[in-house]
Amino acid sequence: MKKLFIIAVLSCSTLSFAQQDPSFTVTYKLKTLLDINTLPDSIQESGFNMEVHLKLRNQMEAISFQLKVNDSISEFKISDDLNTFVQSDNWLLEATKKNRWFVDDATYIQQTYLLEQEYLIAKASYQQNWILEEGTKTILGYPCKRASRNRDDLGNTSIIAWYTEDIPYQFGPVGNHGLPGLILEILQNEKMVYYATEIDFEEDVYAFKPSTGYKISQEDFNNKLNFNIESFSKKN
Repeated sequence: MKKLFIIAVLSCSTLSFAQQDPSFTVTYKLKTLLDINTLPDSIQESGFNMEVHLKLRNQMEAISFQLKVNDSISEFKISDDLNTFVQSDNWLLEATKKNRWFVDDATYIQQTYLLEQEYLIAKASYQQNWILEEGTKTILGYPCKRASRNRDDLGNTSIIAWYTEDIPYQFGPVGNHGLPGLILEILQNEKMVYYATEIDFEEDVYAFKPSTGYKISQEDFNNKLNFNIESFSKKN
């Protein structure tokens, strides 16, 4: 009898969410977990370098992102109000607003820029190798579970995700997807956090598939990026 009651409760919960409009927008903020006191001496002992670091930290926390979900597709990008706002002194904003991540049933696409050249990186979706782990916490009132993976398209970045099965959509920030619920928080290399601040269930949400940009493989783009980083380091 108890088992039947649990099944009935779970069924009602699933049905209740299914009756909601499957369109919604999640707002995320970004912050760093780096302790200023642990920064390299080259930064701490240089007034200019520390000033640049603190400015970047402030700029990072001023940016917000939106994950737009419409049934089986999603688009992650900088918030609409920031995308149309010109703030020339925010370097991170100028760089970030050119990036978009799109996911549907078949394709995962990243639209990005490198030295003013627009690129389009496409691959099959739902190919991310997540490891489901022990651990729970609550985010925005939703019970969340933990998962992790290494992300080779970001230089083998370690990722820890917190997702909720109460919102059964397999999307998340910065192209992370494929878990059995909406990802509400992402921790990258134990240093940078994308965290959800609001979920707005609404009818008119549109996720757009990027179509412009030079098509390139992830491997070739990584090679171009590393080459430019090395070239810049040699010049400086």
